Amino acid sequence: MGKGVSPNIPKFSPEGVIKVNRGIVVDGQMQTSAEGVFAAGDVCEAVDLISGEYGVIPNWPNACFQGEVAGQNMAGGKVIFQEAWP
Repeated sequence: MGKGVSPNIPKFSPEGVIKVNRGIVVDGQMQTSAEGVFAAGDVCEAVDLISGEYGVIPNWPNACFQGEVAGQNMAGGKVIFQEAWP
């Protein structure tokens, strides 16, 4: 049984600085609406590769994949998040 996940957005994203819906909205490179700021894991809202819609995908494999993509892009790479586990 799980209780679900609810990202604690105010702690990480002051209102109006970074686009937020249910989670911090990121693009395929895990970059937020603020240039040079990335997010990954349970706090972010990315495209669900199954439904094609934005949503929080709170599980360990996605957090790992997203973190890897964010890290590579922070280091100057051009990697797109393409692995999602429902």
